[in-house]
Amino acid sequence: MSWEAVSAISAVVQAAVILLTVVFAVIQLRDGRGEARFQATRSLINQALDPSFYRALQFVFNELASRLRDPEYASELSSSLGWAIDGEKHPELLVLARLEEIGLYLENRFIDGNAVFNFLGELIVGSWEKLIPVVEIMRASHTNPNLWSNAESLYRATRVCLERERIVSQRVV
Repeated sequence: MSWEAVSAISAVVQAAVILLTVVFAVIQLRDGRGEARFQATRSLINQALDPSFYRALQFVFNELASRLRDPEYASELSSSLGWAIDGEKHPELLVLARLEEIGLYLENRFIDGNAVFNFLGELIVGSWEKLIPVVEIMRASHTNPNLWSNAESLYRATRVCLERERIVSQRVV
């Protein structure tokens, strides 16, 4: 066998080894991203189960509408920056902040949307619909039409997912 043939065979073997290395690296990277998305999704679901968040949700569903009829309460939302308002006095902002966070993570694909929609879907839709008056007050007073936009995007994506699931489940039944 000539040296040129040995050299050619060696180059082919090296190329194959490099190709296999790249393939395994891509697989590990993909698996690592999947694990990171799983951990982030699990963390968000755990936050949704936190008692303080649950109390804030109860407030949004049971008390917010009546509190917004109080002019002083509504005025606090319009006259202060969202992060400068006492979360104990305005627990709806905790819910909005959590929805904003989930929406941001979903937009950037840091979390598994299907898991979030399946576990929190009805809660996301219901709470956003109760929070619309708060969002409108804050957007108008802050002259920022994009305030809470990640939360709103999350709401829209969740509605689409839930509607698709209802259509599929109606076909199956």
